[in-house]
Amino acid sequence: MKNKVLLVDDHKSATHELATLLKNNDYEVFEARDGLEGLEALKINQDIKLVISDHYMPNMDGLTMCEKIRESKDFGSVIIFVATTEVSPEAKTRGKNLGVKAWITKPYDPELVLKVIKQIGL
Repeated sequence: MKNKVLLVDDHKSATHELATLLKNNDYEVFEARDGLEGLEALKINQDIKLVISDHYMPNMDGLTMCEKIRESKDFGSVIIFVATTEVSPEAKTRGKNLGVKAWITKPYDPELVLKVIKQIGL
């Protein structure tokens, strides 16, 4: 069974290369355009293991989505990475307090992200 990864970003170009890399490395990839779509994707695919989300998106930002994930009993074990241009200590601290396991600054190297994913055991 393939590990399932959800990529949440309002810029399709930001996820295309990473989605292709993950698919080529035997991951099943789902995509959402904002935090609301991300939560819906998690409800439909409750065996998603990892969420990689942008922070700044319309409708619901990434950290608010992370907060909703952590509030839900259904998604409590999901691993979360944030991939964003945001570098403020306040945002990073908020992410850490929400259980974000990796804060990846854009532009990022997809191969490095894949390495971090494998380091967490997926």
